[in-house]
Amino acid sequence: MNKVRCIESDCLKKRNSKNNEKSQYDVVHRNSRVSVILDTDIGGDIDDTWALGMLVNLSAYNIKMVSTVSYDAVYRTKIVAKFLQTINRTDIPVGIGTSTSDQTGAQRDWVEGYDLEKYPGIVHKDAVGAMAEIIDSAADPITILCIGTFRNIAELFRRYPGIESKIRIVAMCGSVYQNIQGENTPIPEWNIVEDISAAQAVFRKKPSITIAPVDVCRSVRLEGEEYALVRDSKLPIPQMILEQYRNWTRCHPELGGCPQQYSSTLWDTVAIHLGLSTDFLEMETLNIRIDDQGYMRIDNTSGPVHCALRWSDLAAFKKYLVKTLTASKTLPVRSSAS
Repeated sequence: MNKVRCIESDCLKKRNSKNNEKSQYDVVHRNSRVSVILDTDIGGDIDDTWALGMLVNLSAYNIKMVSTVSYDAVYRTKIVAKFLQTINRTDIPVGIGTSTSDQTGAQRDWVEGYDLEKYPGIVHKDAVGAMAEIIDSAADPITILCIGTFRNIAELFRRYPGIESKIRIVAMCGSVYQNIQGENTPIPEWNIVEDISAAQAVFRKKPSITIAPVDVCRSVRLEGEEYALVRDSKLPIPQMILEQYRNWTRCHPELGGCPQQYSSTLWDTVAIHLGLSTDFLEMETLNIRIDDQGYMRIDNTSGPVHCALRWSDLAAFKKYLVKTLTASKTLPVRSSAS
């Protein structure tokens, strides 16, 4: 697709401001647990696997379900279920979301022969319906960590009118000011462009939404000593991640992965972090709509979106990510001093 500028000049001026907004939706209370649903297209790009490993190692999250979306959702759910079963976290329910085809991906061999019916935990065959039950039964708003397309959430809004007021969405999606190369030319990002109508439907409802766009996620890659700590760890989560990373690299050598030396870009890990805290990041609140080509447009008639646009300390985030992934026990809520 052609790359075009999608931000008006007056909005570009905001990019140079030192605004570091923290709204009631951006940061949770330090001593609380956040009830979450992870909605993922795991089994495509390998970063979803890293994100799942990060999520389960953070005790600040009360994980209500991991749901899957797009292409072959059963294939994706098998990956989640086998991952959780391997690390003895079958207390976490899994949910089969909306499929769009029978296409699988690079992790198909890992789940070949895995029987989803034998998962010791709960398997919801209607992930969207299960989402609604979880949300309606919760005393406080549920956070949906969306690291795939918005198809499940759009269907949730369609089937259960008004439910958007009971959730908080934290998503890896979009490109606000910068593209993958760091140039000031936004692009239609995958999680949106793969299902533009679903993203539009969600943004039009104006829910509470915080995003980790390409602008910041493009910079998250582990290398050197930090990557070695994950690669050489003997703990189950890092070992599983590396096994899947090697499989993914063999299937997609054109994407430049190098399991011996560095990670691929870990886009989705930023959204996992943003569900708890805006530490390390500079935030701005912008009114955003999704156009018919999948670009993000600044539009004052649209709802507010809390955007992570720049890093205040990328190095510290990478250290925190490594610490989380290699923790022998789940990490508590992070304090500002840790």
